[in-house]
Amino acid sequence: MTRTPIATSIIDLFTRTCAAHPHAVALEIPPNDERARTQMTYVELDRASSAIARLFSPSSLSPGSHGESVVILALARSDPRLYAAMLGVMRAGYAYCAVDPLFPARQAADIVADCAAIAIIADPARGAEIANAGVPPVITPAIIDRAIADHIDGAESLASPTISPTSLAYVIYTSGTTGRPKGVEIEHHSILNLVSSDVSEFGLGVGDRIAQGSSASYDSSLEEIWMAWAVGATVLVMDDETARLGPDLLAWLQRERVTVLCPPPTLLRTLDCDDPQRALPEIRLLYVGGEALPPDLADLWSRGRRLENGYGPTECTVTCLRTTVRPGEEVTIGRSIPGTTAFVIDPDHLQLLEITDQLRGELVIGGASLARGYRGQPETTAARFVMHPSLGRVYRTGDLVHRDSSGTFHYHGRIDAQVKLRGYRIELGAIEARLAAHPSVLESACTVEGEDAQRRLVAHVVMREECIIDADALRSFIGETLAHYMVPTAIAAIDQIPRTISGKIDRKRLPIIAAPTIATNHVAPATDTERIVARAFASALGQSGEVSIEADLFDELGLDSLTIALAISRMRASLSTRAATVRMAYRHRTGRSIADALDEIGRAEKNNPARQPSAPLPAIGTARPILATTLQALFLLILLLGASQILWIPHAGERVASALYGPFATGLALASIAALLVAGFAVATLTLAVASKWILIGRYRPMRVRAWSMMH
Repeated sequence: MTRTPIATSIIDLFTRTCAAHPHAVALEIPPNDERARTQMTYVELDRASSAIARLFSPSSLSPGSHGESVVILALARSDPRLYAAMLGVMRAGYAYCAVDPLFPARQAADIVADCAAIAIIADPARGAEIANAGVPPVITPAIIDRAIADHIDGAESLASPTISPTSLAYVIYTSGTTGRPKGVEIEHHSILNLVSSDVSEFGLGVGDRIAQGSSASYDSSLEEIWMAWAVGATVLVMDDETARLGPDLLAWLQRERVTVLCPPPTLLRTLDCDDPQRALPEIRLLYVGGEALPPDLADLWSRGRRLENGYGPTECTVTCLRTTVRPGEEVTIGRSIPGTTAFVIDPDHLQLLEITDQLRGELVIGGASLARGYRGQPETTAARFVMHPSLGRVYRTGDLVHRDSSGTFHYHGRIDAQVKLRGYRIELGAIEARLAAHPSVLESACTVEGEDAQRRLVAHVVMREECIIDADALRSFIGETLAHYMVPTAIAAIDQIPRTISGKIDRKRLPIIAAPTIATNHVAPATDTERIVARAFASALGQSGEVSIEADLFDELGLDSLTIALAISRMRASLSTRAATVRMAYRHRTGRSIADALDEIGRAEKNNPARQPSAPLPAIGTARPILATTLQALFLLILLLGASQILWIPHAGERVASALYGPFATGLALASIAALLVAGFAVATLTLAVASKWILIGRYRPMRVRAWSMMH
């Protein structure tokens, strides 16, 4: 038997999947208010990526650019060209780097310059915005569409360059402690190792629909996409607006028949689902990561499906440890995936620590998961990817863990100044460096305050002499170069930054920036609807009383997707605001505007009797559980006794018929009679059901029936 050779690149893996399942749906983008549903089969995606690869032939680009060069992808994840471009760029022998269109232009431009990109695939306006002096060239969607059309019309395919396991596949940028972004370089063999372990571990296949909920600029999107493309499953794109739906996301997951969901735990909490097993029965794999999984979410969501908890920094190719979470058990980060090693060391002396339940140290990762390093930053690479005398090359995660006697790792937070918030990895030093660049700020310190849903990023600043703090101006200044999730919710002035004896920031001694219960420009609600809305937002923020009804939910109150979802859930508990949706918060932005929208819906329902909720119907019948149970038991007993009395007929008839006509004729007759009985049974039961309905019920009418009553 000929053995199939092992794939040497991620493109090789896709080619094999395409050959095995050419007409399976590889990519599906559900409709919204602005677009229709989009589907691409594997063969269609293969052709589109081949056309894009032609755009990057050596004759199309400058000499010497082939090999380790990077192409920037700045397309929205709801654009199918993004996924074809991922494949096409790698198929041409290059690496890609996805930049979220929501990134500030300056941040995107810094990434383009840092990775020395040879081209940008983006809309014309966005491409010109982030390109430096017209270089590198911008490839627009129109150019891609023409290339795909020409390729389908019969243009010759170019021979793909040789892609080795150590070729560069993609670059993912993370925030750096100095404010300079760090481009993590991942080779083909690393992502292949991860995907191969996913295939063997989860048993996914062609019928699975895997929600792709992460931005392409984050490494978690890679595992979502390739879990599907490795086995012929469907990548179901969840765009930014859909991901913010909170409780309304449940309906989307149900409607799109999602079978695999890979969310950060925060997203699960925004769903506000009391019974996930009943509400989402089709989801058979829930693969969480990006932040710590709270025990209450673990217990709730692990029932009725497989709940997998994954751990892994970007430098270790998305996921390097994982475990199956079961109800009532402690949540851990599990063990390393095949091909990867994990150890605990003393962070000060790099000594390997023994396996005990008490001894904590720094987690280091080795093996196939390791990235090549940071693009263009050899010093930073050498500091984080170290050569250990006994473990070989390992990555220092900066995470505090211990390993128990079974070999399972337990996570205890960060050793350094990096935090996880809402699923994002945030370098506090990057925010502090940006604040220090403002002319009015002398120094700064950032931290995370609050617990669970009330966790928020805050900053303390020491102002220069004769400067007065302007928190809004500082937040805008940060947002010019850093992503939205790195902009502190609150910024307060402080006389001096507390420090340890060694001179490091002592974040534990930073004062709490209490969320004000009433703003200085507080506008009180004027109507009952406004009061419900204002109290709901205050409760979601962990405040007492009511928020200002005219305050901007995001810029002034600092709400995020989680607190928005919690507030909407509270509004729905009241009859007058039950029509509240998460979309309203993003469209109207103030409590007063949301209240006006809800009042408008209420007036429309009053003017349209068909839309008005009917008054509760009076309950019919008297509950008699003992009598009802007795009657049910008697009915079943009579049914069984009646059936038992006719069981002797076939046996006796067979004996008589065999004696008179012989075994063959008897068997043929019995088979014919059985066929007639089966057909007659279907007709009889249907007739009996219809007759029983008309005799016992008559016409259907709305009613409320008490359980265990005679009507019930």
